[in-house]
Amino acid sequence: MSKKNVRQAAVSGVHGFYPSDPVILRQNINEYINQAELKISGKPFGLIAPHAGYFYSGPIAGWAYRQILDCNYKSVIVLAPSHMIAIPFVSVMPSGVYVTPLGEIQINEKLSNKLIKAGKGLIQGSTKGHMPEGHIPPEHSLEVQLPFLQVTLKDFRLVPMIVGSGGWEVCRILGEALAKVCDEDTLIVASTDLSHYHSYEEAYKLDHEVIEAIENLDAEALANGCQRRELEACGGTPVAALMVAADIKGAHKVDILRHKTSGDIPGGIRNQVVGYLAAAIGRGEAENNNYNSDSEETTKTGSGLEFSKTEQEYLLLLARHSINEALGQSFNMPEPDASFTVLSEKRGVFVTLKIHNQLRGCIGNLMPDKPLVNLIKDVARQAAFDDPRFPPLGVRELKDVKLEITVLGRMVEAKSPKEVIVGKHGIMISQGYYSGLFLPQVATEQGWNREQYLDGVCQKAGLPRGTWKKKDARLMIFTADCFGEEED
Repeated sequence: MSKKNVRQAAVSGVHGFYPSDPVILRQNINEYINQAELKISGKPFGLIAPHAGYFYSGPIAGWAYRQILDCNYKSVIVLAPSHMIAIPFVSVMPSGVYVTPLGEIQINEKLSNKLIKAGKGLIQGSTKGHMPEGHIPPEHSLEVQLPFLQVTLKDFRLVPMIVGSGGWEVCRILGEALAKVCDEDTLIVASTDLSHYHSYEEAYKLDHEVIEAIENLDAEALANGCQRRELEACGGTPVAALMVAADIKGAHKVDILRHKTSGDIPGGIRNQVVGYLAAAIGRGEAENNNYNSDSEETTKTGSGLEFSKTEQEYLLLLARHSINEALGQSFNMPEPDASFTVLSEKRGVFVTLKIHNQLRGCIGNLMPDKPLVNLIKDVARQAAFDDPRFPPLGVRELKDVKLEITVLGRMVEAKSPKEVIVGKHGIMISQGYYSGLFLPQVATEQGWNREQYLDGVCQKAGLPRGTWKKKDARLMIFTADCFGEEED
């Protein structure tokens, strides 16, 4: 293996981005990862991670790299923006090694050359941006990702790519080239920070505009927005290219893992902050059996609870049994399995009834005073018989009605309506004595955009459209777990 190109660690040390002592460095990274949670199942196609000094962004990066801790990849492609020099192409160091305090990382020459050939002249073999040039230091945004990869992955080869700024066409070509060469043993890491040097409140508003584009896998909007400086992400081009590749490869599941700013660290100054994001993009299915391979698959999402498939089925049976019992109809209700863990949890919950995909009743309880196992029975009966919009459910309708349970996560007040993400967030609006709530799935079912969603909840509350823009209106957002009976 050629070592003609040796990229030494350039931003480690006392005045650098991360420690130069390998023991301390490994310890710090393990702490960042251990403080994070595993939020996804399966093997990520790509990660989005910040690249500031570890003191500021390390805990956020830990959330991204936690998702690959037990995964195996043969190759990792790191897409990093160029802060130091203007590069009119995508610079791939085609051979040699990158060095960090944790050791050498060999470059995957074969994969690098494949990318150069697939890049239609945009991707070039070069050390530009990788090596120092005169008094210009090498790029830090790629280097700071590498120690995290060395700690989380046992063995891999690197394709280091420094990406100059570019609009949609650059992102499209780069993304298509990535999709062409990537397989299930290749991970793509897009290195980016978000807004720079705004007030704490303004940073959150600006960052959520970028996050919305990422969640929607809208690579074109992100690329063009960053180029026109309407959106702020210094690694917007790398992220958009990752999104293009993910879309082509069928990886459509985006998990926003953590978003914070430098103002959130203890003692952090809040008049000029930088935004940091950790996210994962995957196929939404278990591709990696290394994690929890001996136990039943569970999901831990909006409510903060873990529901196995059999627990979901049991809770749906419980709701149906409660309705049948109220109608005097026999129903064989099984005993709960001793392994069920969520039944005693207290969470807000809604039960929805539908007949031929048309709403037939929906009632919930936002302030749970009893465990799920009891609350679901109560709410199911109320949805069937007490929803003032519908007559009580009749026996003849039992065979056609389908049940859906929505378990709510914690409600938080939105700092701005722009925080509402369609398809992810449920919303509740209140003003004076009026209030209304929509579950997360409502906007998707109705085909609404954010403004239509917000206007809709205002109307449900008996308030005029646009009330969500008023300063005295309170907007709450929440995520949830939703599962239901399948149509015959």
